[in-house]
Amino acid sequence: QDRGHTLRDELRVLLVHGVLHLCGYDHETDEADAAEMAAAETKLMRRLHWKGNGLIVSAGAVDGDGDVDGDDGDGYGGD
Repeated sequence: QDRGHTLRDELRVLLVHGVLHLCGYDHETDEADAAEMAAAETKLMRRLHWKGNGLIVSAGAVDGDGDVDGDDGDGYGGD
C-alpha cells in the first residue's frame, strides 16, 4: 500500500511487466525500448481495466506518456 494500491494491483503490474518481457520487450537496452515497453504496459493495463500505469512508469524511468523522463524530445536526453 506504500504505492497507493493493493497487493492484488501490484501483482497485476508485475504480471503485465513479466508477460511483456516474455513477449520480447526489454526496457534495459536503451531509452527508446524503455519508452516502448512503458507504453505497452500502460496500454495493456488500461485494456484490462486494471489500476496503475505499469512498473516502468511507477519506477520513474519514463513519464505517463511513455516518454523518457527528462527527455525534451531533442534527442539529447533533456540536456
